[in-house]
Amino acid sequence: MKQIKQKYFSIAGMVVGAFSVIMSFVVKGQNYSSYEYRSSYGGDAYTGIQNAAATTANNVGYLTDLVAYGLFVILLVFGLACIVYFGKKLLVELEEEKMTAEKKVAPEGNTAEERKEPEVKVEECVDAASVISE
Repeated sequence: MKQIKQKYFSIAGMVVGAFSVIMSFVVKGQNYSSYEYRSSYGGDAYTGIQNAAATTANNVGYLTDLVAYGLFVILLVFGLACIVYFGKKLLVELEEEKMTAEKKVAPEGNTAEERKEPEVKVEECVDAASVISE
């Protein structure tokens, strides 16, 4: 029962890793900012305010793109690490399960030759039964 739980846990870990990889590309594919253009209003205070706001908006946009790229890398590496770790763990568990199944089918020392016991023939059993019954 414990091996079954571990197997499902490994499969769930691989699914989480795959989801993380998918989400990393979703994050990378999104466009979080747009470029704000500078404008000129003919020498009044509004031109300076608008250009300062445009510069601030562009800087925040660059920062957003940097954070999105960092999140992309973190999600991608985490997802791939989960897939590799839990995939390896699942393979080891399946190998152990296969080995235990093979031992249950043909355990060592199970035949008369391996146990160093003499084989009993059917004729001897019949003769012994006839002696007991007499």
